Amino acid sequence: MTRLDLSNNCLGRMDDGMDTHDGTAGVVAIGRALASMEALTSLNVGGNNLATSEVGAVLGRALARNTVLQELDLSGRGYFEGVDGEGFACAIARGVRANEALTSLALERCDIRARGAKDLAEALARHVSAPGPTAGGHGRTLTHSLAPSPLLSRRGR
Repeated sequence: MTRLDLSNNCLGRMDDGMDTHDGTAGVVAIGRALASMEALTSLNVGGNNLATSEVGAVLGRALARNTVLQELDLSGRGYFEGVDGEGFACAIARGVRANEALTSLALERCDIRARGAKDLAEALARHVSAPGPTAGGHGRTLTHSLAPSPLLSRRGR
């Protein structure tokens, strides 16, 4: 299997007004497994409200060790009780900094804030400028999405 889409499930913290659900244990297990998955090139866990420092730490460590994942969607649904978008982003940035395979990262609606954006920008800059093998021989690029903020929407070539 090279692609896994678990988007819009109950893997994060959910509150539908009647019931609150914390499904972070599932994404933590996925993050731990991600470190050693050798065939998975695309993972979409967007829409699951994952932006907590706990989940960020697990996924960041997994990204740092994973050598094949190219596309990762961690998009949220917006603000939720217990959100720590800044801690989440800082932890993800540590993983991005060490990962050499990632080419696409989506972090929309994760409440990232200034420090998280700064850490991500520094990690992303490493990818935009880092040389690496590509079909055209122009070096590796990392496209990323931190919408709705255009602050980090630059695409490397």
